[in-house]
Amino acid sequence: MRYPYGVCDFNKIITDKLFYCDRTDRIATLENTGYYLLFLRPRRFGKSLLLSMLENYYDIARKDRFQELFGHLLIGKKPTPLHNQYFILKWFPVLILQEVRQISKEPFIITSMRVLMLLLSSMKSIWCVK
Repeated sequence: MRYPYGVCDFNKIITDKLFYCDRTDRIATLENTGYYLLFLRPRRFGKSLLLSMLENYYDIARKDRFQELFGHLLIGKKPTPLHNQYFILKWFPVLILQEVRQISKEPFIITSMRVLMLLLSSMKSIWCVK
């Protein structure tokens, strides 16, 4: 049994048959909790892996792989009606980090405006129809 130290990709963990502590039974609880959830945990506590698991669970694009990914887990035996029902937009704000570092020597207001412009321009291809 291999342990996925530092791996926060649910798909990779399941596909490569790495150790996974099954906590998928909590998905139903999360669905019934409320609209706005805030996960406050220390670093290296599995927040990114939890979000990756939820992404794979709800993404309509992964509907054909549901049995492969979740069939052997608790939620796979009794899935909620919302599984694979949503289009998931995954956005990585970390990708602009290098550009932000380059402009970080400017005054705060200018830097904030430039960071906002970078974010908007990176999302332009998703929001705008060409």
